[in-house]
Amino acid sequence: MPTDREAFYRPSAARAFEQLDEDDQRELDRIVQNICINPYIQAPLKVAFPMPPVILTLYNDGAYWVLYHLPTNTRVDIFMIGVAPKAPPRGAW
Repeated sequence: MPTDREAFYRPSAARAFEQLDEDDQRELDRIVQNICINPYIQAPLKVAFPMPPVILTLYNDGAYWVLYHLPTNTRVDIFMIGVAPKAPPRGAW
């Protein structure tokens, strides 16, 4: 489904994205694309933070999170992204 919104990765989000492995990058790309299609998408945890003069939205599905803002109807600013910490292997406990 095409979208008229474009994702703009802020420098901190771009750096975090570059440090992820390929699978995590692919999944976060999918999430960001879905946010561009519908920034009002529902997630298990979605919270709006009023940070004048903007409102930042945190998307968190338990495995990944994206902090974003809608400055216009055609752009989604990605402020930060992340992956939930992975549990260490059982032998490392």
